[in-house]
Amino acid sequence: MIAARSAGEAALAADQLRAALTAAGIRVTGTGVDPLVWDSLADGPIRLVELGSAHPSDVHRLAAIILAGAGT
Repeated sequence: MIAARSAGEAALAADQLRAALTAAGIRVTGTGVDPLVWDSLADGPIRLVELGSAHPSDVHRLAAIILAGAGT
């Protein structure tokens, strides 16, 4: 039950990330849900989101977007 709930939450987070990256024109391959369940001290058993691999130019753009959003 816990793994199924955290898998759904992780899948939703991965989908939201993919949509946001696509809207920003950034391509990241392999974004998805880690098949393993991790035991987090803060949150208990949880599935993590794999961020995948990206072309260096896309990573530079992603970093610029994050820094702009952080106000730096």
